Amino acid sequence: MYLIYILRDGRAVINSIMRKYKNFEPTKVIDNWINHIKATDKYYEDFPGKKTKIHYESLASKPEDIIKELCNFLDISYENSMIKYFLHKHHPLGGNTGTQFLIIKAQENKENNSNIHLSERNEYYYSDHPLDIKLDSRWKEELSLNIKLLFEEKAGDLNKSFKWEN
Repeated sequence: MYLIYILRDGRAVINSIMRKYKNFEPTKVIDNWINHIKATDKYYEDFPGKKTKIHYESLASKPEDIIKELCNFLDISYENSMIKYFLHKHHPLGGNTGTQFLIIKAQENKENNSNIHLSERNEYYYSDHPLDIKLDSRWKEELSLNIKLLFEEKAGDLNKSFKWEN
């Protein structure tokens, strides 16, 4: 059994949620993130198999290096084609619709994946998005100072191992 825990700066997560659900209360969104991270941390600590942590931001910044590290962790051979994940066949059952949209876009196979729909805002964002994974630091400009301060007050300590400042 293997477990790969992908860490992402909590401020980026909060921004993503607040961008998608503008009417959500920031305090509740932050509290939900805290509870989710505490539960996930406990699951990770208790996991009996082989486990590792990677930062989403590292994966987005240096995908080849991180994929090679993951292959080593999983005891599998690295192949260059792994970087172009979007060219391989996928069977999405859930997850990030933006990523799924990029896979469809790369494969030009929208008819077979018609269950994937993006909001107008997301379709606009992803229409010019590169197919490769891309670092998303929009939280730095989009999160209001009040929400940044609230997050730091409520979740700053917990976010230390997730924080990404590059």
